[in-house]
Amino acid sequence: MRLASALVLTALIVISPLCSADQYQITGKATYSDGASVIFEEVEIQCEENEYDCHEFRGVSDRTDAYGYYEITINIDDSYDGAELILILLNENTSHIIDISEMEQSPSGTVREDINLRQSSPKPPVFSGIGCGILVLSLAFAVILVRTARRLSTPKGRMEFVGYKAPVTVDCPDCDYKVEQHLLIRHLIVDHDYDAFDAGELAGEIFRGNWSPPEED
Repeated sequence: MRLASALVLTALIVISPLCSADQYQITGKATYSDGASVIFEEVEIQCEENEYDCHEFRGVSDRTDAYGYYEITINIDDSYDGAELILILLNENTSHIIDISEMEQSPSGTVREDINLRQSSPKPPVFSGIGCGILVLSLAFAVILVRTARRLSTPKGRMEFVGYKAPVTVDCPDCDYKVEQHLLIRHLIVDHDYDAFDAGELAGEIFRGNWSPPEED
């Protein structure tokens, strides 16, 4: 019995290294075509349809940090050496071939796989906001120019543009003649022989809109 137990234990010790899985780490930096770092975006493992050794790693992912670096860790054994992984980032594919010897030779125990995208980096929101602001200001300026041009196309508009303001006119209660408001009292006194007090009182009623023509008997 003791001999059998010893043989089983010895077999487990011999076989266990052959069946053990090692951690395989893929690290790298993701950049856009203009060299800008791809920050806070997901890098995910996908596989070709005929790459069966890769399928169990499908969906394993990591998110790039503020500098564009990522690190994906999977558990493999020697049978996975040479298998192809597809790294998906922003709908672009990067092929990675599992290379156990490279991992073993690396001082950090990792395999480097930088991802260089074909697409350009998106414009930062601050520049988008500035662009929108410039567009709004340009439209407002264009509207002002159009209105000013229309105003200057008439003699009255040109006079108002240089500061001239047309005087307010009112109807004379006696002759229906249009008189500039500030000249009404003088018109009543000179042209209609009104007493100065009566002319001022009548003009006040007209200015306030309280005056109405007397009813005829």
